[in-house]
Amino acid sequence: MNPFERVHEFERQVAEYAGAQYATATDCCSHAIFISAKYCQEKNPEIKKVKIPRNTYVSVPMQLKHAGYEVDFVDQEWSGLYQIEPLNIIDGAPRFQKNMYVPGTLHCLSFQFKKILSTVKGGMILTDDVEFYNWSQRAVHDGRDMTVPYEQDTITMLG
Repeated sequence: MNPFERVHEFERQVAEYAGAQYATATDCCSHAIFISAKYCQEKNPEIKKVKIPRNTYVSVPMQLKHAGYEVDFVDQEWSGLYQIEPLNIIDGAPRFQKNMYVPGTLHCLSFQFKKILSTVKGGMILTDDVEFYNWSQRAVHDGRDMTVPYEQDTITMLG
């Protein structure tokens, strides 16, 4: 099994465990949030401002700002996950449970040595949206379609 097949098998297993149809692996949850935010921005360019809890991880507002959003911090208690409002993005970085996927969302996860799924570092985006899944698979691979050889690939998006 080549490295891409291993990654896709890991994505499939995490999606199945979480109750999602699809999963896209990323190098960290921060980048999962950024990729999800960029996709939401393309689909809904009229949304300029988002709300997140004041007590979130420092990279979350950074990624949202990099994606082009203004960020409002709100006093909100949360445990395990919260929605980046009004987007359909869920920051579920500290949570990893069977059937945890929230349908209709881009549900971002974090893996690292302090988390339940202990790896050096990594992230994942769970979804039931095939259009997002296909877009995100190219986004995480520098805009490439990994099903075709590099020499035959036509890059059509920024990764």
